[in-house]
Amino acid sequence: MHQISILKSIIPEGKDSSQQTVVGITNCMVGSAMIVYPVLFVKSGIIISPIVMLIVATIQYLTCRLLVIHNRPDEPTYNESILRIGGVKVDKLNSIVNMLLFFFVCVAYFILVTHNFYEISSAILAGFLPYDPPKSNEIVLSKYSIQWAAILTAFALKPILFRK
Repeated sequence: MHQISILKSIIPEGKDSSQQTVVGITNCMVGSAMIVYPVLFVKSGIIISPIVMLIVATIQYLTCRLLVIHNRPDEPTYNESILRIGGVKVDKLNSIVNMLLFFFVCVAYFILVTHNFYEISSAILAGFLPYDPPKSNEIVLSKYSIQWAAILTAFALKPILFRK
């Protein structure tokens, strides 16, 4: 707790240091990419997958290197550096790309949570009731299906998504 209060006193309210920004961006890029790596390996195979991972790693390395090289102490946020380096058009492009990344990461998390919830709840239902769950690629609304699991997941995640 004491270390957190020291950090809060060093960094002004609402601003992150450049190092925190770089670490946060790297964490976001690696974290959101980690969602698709298992699917990538299953669908693409063992030969193509490492090649794609090397390409992604190279892009992430170059991005972080660019941020570190052009880091200035008077620019505590990533957006200010982008605005200075690339101008207004690149800053707007960066905002659009970040919004799209956030949207697709949210969709991917929702799909993963829904599928996990459906598999677990179907196994529980099949253990207590004579229940034959439909396949997840069928659209069935007459009994418990992946669609009902998605609706339940959406209601469960609603407080998280719409918090202020």
